[in-house]
Amino acid sequence: MTTFGMTNFGRLVGCVAVAGTATSALASINYGDFNGSNVNFLQVTEDSNTDNRALFGQPTIAGDALLFFPSGFASSSTGGSNDETTGTLILSVVSGPGQFISFVKVSEVGDYALAGIGTGNTFASVEGNLSAFGPQNGNTYNSPWAVSPNSIFQLPTDSSGVWTATSMIDVSGLHLTQLDLVFTATLKTGSEAGTAAFIQRKVIGGPILRVEVPTPGTIGLLAVGSLVGLRRRR
Repeated sequence: MTTFGMTNFGRLVGCVAVAGTATSALASINYGDFNGSNVNFLQVTEDSNTDNRALFGQPTIAGDALLFFPSGFASSSTGGSNDETTGTLILSVVSGPGQFISFVKVSEVGDYALAGIGTGNTFASVEGNLSAFGPQNGNTYNSPWAVSPNSIFQLPTDSSGVWTATSMIDVSGLHLTQLDLVFTATLKTGSEAGTAAFIQRKVIGGPILRVEVPTPGTIGLLAVGSLVGLRRRR
């Protein structure tokens, strides 16, 4: 829940302890709707159970992707303290007429720094999960975070560097026109006496959507399936 940037990390190293501060949870922030080239992003909302400030920030639209450039989505610890920063992004995506959602993807870039002489108890880690609910078929799809080079960085092996993360849900061929998405992102740090840890999210690309246009044969099969369904209900 701390907001120190990399330029301030040196100040943390000289500290042996940081006094904890009470932080209330963030009231949901609704950024509204965004119209992409082939999909619409509806009721884009962020929430946090660890911080009382915006973590993702106002998104921008680029084609069929939402882009976030967080200015304070970070976690830092020093002198034996621990910290966690968690943010949740909630929204619905709806494809354009005659199109189906093929996949949804989220990619991230961030960096970390560890300082001092310590053990694996001085660490910085990144976690995330992308889930999607298809209201048309009632199914839920989950995709854990794939982080490179590691999801956790520790002394004495690691010192500083850049990390990347990706998550993707493939629903191609399911003919879904809407997905309700929940993206949960967590950063954690831990420290020991005389050490400090910092990690942050810098760029969040996504959700990125790709749509598929059914072939004429597929359209015919879908139409027949709809008619059969209607006849059965009658």
